[in-house]
Amino acid sequence: MRFALAAVVVQGILVAGIVGKAAGLAAQQKAPIPDGKAQEAVRKAAEEVYGERFRQAKAATAKTALAKEILDAAVKVKDGSTDQ
Repeated sequence: MRFALAAVVVQGILVAGIVGKAAGLAAQQKAPIPDGKAQEAVRKAAEEVYGERFRQAKAATAKTALAKEILDAAVKVKDGSTDQ
């Protein structure tokens, strides 16, 4: 009986924590979507940096390595930047 009560209490705490976190995430301000010119400039820059390697990556390992490199670079981009 005590175990069942403890399980219900723990579940209630977890649900309250998740709901609280979700509410906080929903309240965060998001940067506006960049205009078309800014997006095009970033596409061209990405093509210059990664385009050839992207076209050459045929094997899953090569694609995975390139994706990891791109994601690692994306983490370093400052918030609100067009290329975010």
